[in-house]
Amino acid sequence: MEYLYLVALLIFLFTFFMFRSPRLNNPEHVLQDVGDEVLILHTPLARLWPSQGKRINKQSAARIQHADNIITVFN
Repeated sequence: MEYLYLVALLIFLFTFFMFRSPRLNNPEHVLQDVGDEVLILHTPLARLWPSQGKRINKQSAARIQHADNIITVFN
């Protein structure tokens, strides 16, 4: 039973680190310029494995809106 508590604690600490880490959550890691496309890494898990991010063409982005900590891309 103690192992279950240990595993739960490790999962909690790993998740907390992923969502609070300044290394994973800075703007350079969230939006990446890849040639004619922009790679959007919208979750901390996608920032660890960039293949899970979403790519959009720069020409298809009609408008980019910035409000507080939220960036919205309209295409």
